[in-house]
Amino acid sequence: MMSGYSFSLHMAMHIALVLIVPAGVCRLAGGRGRSPHVAVAWCAGIGAMAFWHVPAIFNAAMSRPALHLIELISLLCAGTLFWWPILGDRRLKPVPHGIAYLVSACFACTIMGILITFSPTLLYPMAGDLKDQRIGGLLMWVPGCLIYLAAVMAMFARWYGEEQWT
Repeated sequence: MMSGYSFSLHMAMHIALVLIVPAGVCRLAGGRGRSPHVAVAWCAGIGAMAFWHVPAIFNAAMSRPALHLIELISLLCAGTLFWWPILGDRRLKPVPHGIAYLVSACFACTIMGILITFSPTLLYPMAGDLKDQRIGGLLMWVPGCLIYLAAVMAMFARWYGEEQWT
């Protein structure tokens, strides 16, 4: 077991590994390479977050360093797959499809965040207390969705710019 553990800080790290760092990786790579199928990419990004937040799986990962490392690497890889159809060189088109892709991901994270935030019981005993668990759920829910919505707004802006020049 890890001492001095904070579930909310761990959730912030998960957000960075799925939503922030992979988006930067895609941009730095120039989005070159074969783009994964949209359904595979979406399921990888959302599925990894859902899988690793099943209480039994999360608690097992937190008590086994090797499994925890696998968790972190898989979140980074799944996040990169998730962003590829949005930021890659073969972006999801038309733009409304990309917007639907991101909005549906926002809803999925909202549901997970709500379940964690409003759970009447401590799902993650390593969190120490219900308050820290709720803060972690709120982080998944609110800032996580703001990242998706910022990408949606960028897509709208790009789409609007394309429409102005056609």
